Amino acid sequence: MENTDLLSRSPRSAFVTVVAWIFIFLGGIASAGSLMQNIIFFKLSALAGVHEPMHAGMEQMPLPVRLIFEHFQFYLGVVLIVSFSGLASAVGLLKRKNWARLVFIGVLGVGIVGLLVGFATQLSFAPVTGNIPAAQVPRDVQTMLRVMKGFLFILTFSVTLLVGWLIARLSSSEIRREFLGR
Repeated sequence: MENTDLLSRSPRSAFVTVVAWIFIFLGGIASAGSLMQNIIFFKLSALAGVHEPMHAGMEQMPLPVRLIFEHFQFYLGVVLIVSFSGLASAVGLLKRKNWARLVFIGVLGVGIVGLLVGFATQLSFAPVTGNIPAAQVPRDVQTMLRVMKGFLFILTFSVTLLVGWLIARLSSSEIRREFLGR
């Protein structure tokens, strides 16, 4: 190999390498977990009477939860595909493949949408105290519910900002040049 070949390549940033390894680890765990969920669901689906308890009381649940339970097999398939896409794109990110950078950005975008839908869904659930008049709910319980919602908001907001920052950084001209070799 000639020295000019080494000089013409863009330097590899530590940022991309660290992000790739972190998401290879997380993607491996997510893919293995999702694969196990699919296997377990399909094994249990073969048993008689499994689906009835899962659909009991559905009309009282928020729309996203109802959709998941009504199409659980599809939902598990989507989670499996997104998990393996994240893992594959993280490996490609490590190898500095531009298609992997684009897929990885897409997977992160899907993650943000999932976070926001999950947050909205959790807020739409009636608290345990939903059937009790507000005056009869102990103050400690009201405080605990407010703290839980506040923590959920801070967590969702923080993770969304972090993932948004990752998307912005991976979309930057500096990182694009690294992947395109210019």
